[in-house]
This record gives sequence, structure tokens and C-alpha cells, in this order.
Amino acid sequence: MFTPRSFFLVVLALSFSTPAFSQCAGSMAITNPTEHATVNSHFQIDAAASSSCSITALHLYIDDKLQFAQYGQAVLSGKFNAGIGMHQIVVQAWASDGKVFNQTVHVSVNKEVTSTCLPAFDPNVNVCAPVNLFETKGAVLVHAAARSSISPVVSLQAFVGGTLKAVSYNDNATEMEAALTLPRGIQNLNLVARSSNGSEFHNEANVQVVSAAANCQPPFISNIVPTPGDAPEFPVFLAAADAAACSITTFQVYVDDRLFYSQSNQKIFEGRLTLEPGAHNVVLQAWNSQGAVSKKAIKINVFGLQEPTCLPAPGVGICVGLAGPVENDYAMIFAAQPGAPAVIASPFTALRIYVDNASRATFYNFTAQEGITALHMTRGTHRVTAVGWTQQGSVVTDTTIVTVP
Repeated sequence: MFTPRSFFLVVLALSFSTPAFSQCAGSMAITNPTEHATVNSHFQIDAAASSSCSITALHLYIDDKLQFAQYGQAVLSGKFNAGIGMHQIVVQAWASDGKVFNQTVHVSVNKEVTSTCLPAFDPNVNVCAPVNLFETKGAVLVHAAARSSISPVVSLQAFVGGTLKAVSYNDNATEMEAALTLPRGIQNLNLVARSSNGSEFHNEANVQVVSAAANCQPPFISNIVPTPGDAPEFPVFLAAADAAACSITTFQVYVDDRLFYSQSNQKIFEGRLTLEPGAHNVVLQAWNSQGAVSKKAIKINVFGLQEPTCLPAPGVGICVGLAGPVENDYAMIFAAQPGAPAVIASPFTALRIYVDNASRATFYNFTAQEGITALHMTRGTHRVTAVGWTQQGSVVTDTTIVTVP
């Protein structure tokens, strides 16, 4: 018979057999600078937290003032500012259960140095590193500086894909130089400066984080834009493919089961495609050098057509123009048919761009009337030729010289 006494004995037995809740165990270690080191006013700090739980945040204090905060990363590596004299440095790690680990070192700053990253405008955020479309197999080194003579800058924030990753404060509010670990794929890094009057200004760069694997992999496709549900007027594309130890040979875009764009021997597609208004199923597709193929599907809704961005010379029948060099040896190329994207007598069926006589990109079907793409080129002067094929069978060309600094 189950009596109150027997129930008490069962509960008592369970209380002895059930392990007590254990908190996260961990530690914090500053490996650089060492205790009583002598440094200059912009010095390197390296620290790492270890814990049986995940690390949610790292905080850096100099002389009891919060100078830097970093989220979702157990390793801190960067350069930070302090004036001439003795300083106390504390790096603090927060575990997922709220437990805090920290370590303290003391340093002596004996020399002022000038920052190598300065904003060109006022107010402005200058992203000195990474350059746009930078590729890395490891952490991304972020070096940015902000300036505002209207109202002092009180913080400099780094967002990746809309998520806050790091913030600089106080004596370091106008500059950030730190290594951030980002997921594989193409990522948008947005630096936002906030001033004491509540205003904000920002700058950004896109980086491609690739696999460090030693073996060739099927293409890993990522994209920043478009995203599912986008409703653009003239769709922007920023997508990338990565096959680790082997190359990407072809990157293509299909719209409603028809090929609209193809590029050769380039991992990143940055550009715009002219699409008819309405709902579309977009498929990004890439091949690696061993023939493996991967796909990624996105549904978007286009609500209008953009006015032509490139006007051909009279009688040429096609236009190729340069928007200007993009960082990291990319050049943005415009190509268009007269009157595009309006209805014309004999629209293009294909529009191909050659760089130094090598085919690099082709626009097909409706998007062949006007296309924009960024192509990677070596530094120096290049001959860029656009060739258009019309439904009537005629062929038109235009050539321009592009200099990549």
C-alpha cells in the first residue's frame, strides 16, 4: 500500500540520487601584454576565455572604464588606445549561466603613436579593413575609425548580418581594431558610429569567409541579397560560392526556370538583373572544378522596372560603361541596349561581356536588355567588350578600356 510515509521515502531517495545543478567552470587568460609590460599608446591585447559553458560576451576595461565589448566569441584580439602613463587592464568573460571570469594586468604606455585609420569626411566612418569583397579563411580583421565635429562620438558598433558583434566605448569610441570570427559565406559588416546628440552614421564592407578544408567540397552557396520575400524595383544580387580546396568554375542565376545570368571563374556575383514586375523564383547555382553542383532557391517579388543606367552612343546599338573600380580589384561593368528595359523592336537574346578577349559574364532572356556586374581583374589596363545578339539575328558590339588601380 502506498502510504504518505512511503511517498516521503521515495522523495528522499530521489533527492539523494539526483545530481545537484552545477555552474559553469571556466577561466580567463590575458596572453598579451604581460604584467608590467611597456607599450605604446595603440597596443595589442590578446585574451581567451575557456568554460564548460558557452561564452556569451567579453568585456575590456582600462582603468575601470569599459572600452570594448564583444559578443558570441571566446577569443579577444585587437589593438586599443590609452594615454601616457600606468594603466590597469581587465578582460572579463561572461558564461551562458551568468558566471563571470576575469584577469588583470598592468602596463606602462611610454610613447604616443598616430592611428593609421582616419576618416576622410566629417562626420564619417572609415572602414580601413577589410576591403570590400575581401576573402579570408580565418577571422576577419576589422579596423574602422569615426569622426564628428558636430557631436562627440560615444560608441562605434560592428554589426554582421544585422547582429551586434562588437562595440568600442570611451577612449576607444572613435576607433575599433579587432578580429571577429564570422560564419562561412558572404557576410555584410556594418560599422555604426553613435554621437552624444543621438545621431548615427555608418559605413560597410562585404567579406567572403571560405572554408579552410584541405579537400574539395560541393559548392557552398550564400547570399546577402536578395533574401526570401524581397520586393525590389531593380534587384540587387550579392551572392557567393565556396568549394574549399578547389575553385568555382561557373556561377549561374535562373529565374522562373530560365537561365538569366552566367559568369566564369569567379566566386562572387555582385550586380543587378533586370526582371519583369511580378513574383519570381530565383535559383542560384554553382559548379566546382570537379563538376559538383549546388543550388539555392529564393522567392522574390519585383514591383517595377528601373530606368536605363547606361546610354549607348548614337548608332552603336549597345553600351558598355564603367561605374568605377570597386575595392579588391573588382570593376563594376554596365551594359545595355538602346531603350532598355522598355519594349523595343528586336530585344537582345543574350548580352556577353569579354575581358581581354575572354568571356566572363553573359546575360540571357529578358535581363539581356540591361545588366550590371562586378568582375574581378588584375591591376592594370583591360579591354572590356560587350556583345549583344538580337532576336533578328544581328550582332552589335561596344568596347571600352578599364583601368584597375
